[in-house]
Amino acid sequence: NLIRALASAVPSLRMHDRREDSAIREAVLAELHGRRWALPRQNVIVADGVVHLWGVIESEEEGRAIRVAAESVSGVKRVESHLAFPPVVPAM
Repeated sequence: NLIRALASAVPSLRMHDRREDSAIREAVLAELHGRRWALPRQNVIVADGVVHLWGVIESEEEGRAIRVAAESVSGVKRVESHLAFPPVVPAM
């Protein structure tokens, strides 16, 4: 019976983690909302409390501001920034 109880608890723990991640993601999006440099919803991903930020930034300051906003959210374990400057295409 103990093994059954443990085996059935694992999916509920995973569901709890997903709900936590979803709440963290919504809080990060709320923190960014209304700012000129806010990221689109699809560019903020949270997995196991780790926030992944994806997108194009215009300056180092903008990237830092986005990162700090995400780090300020309760429950965030770490922020992984995948933010980058737009690619430069040479003139022909």
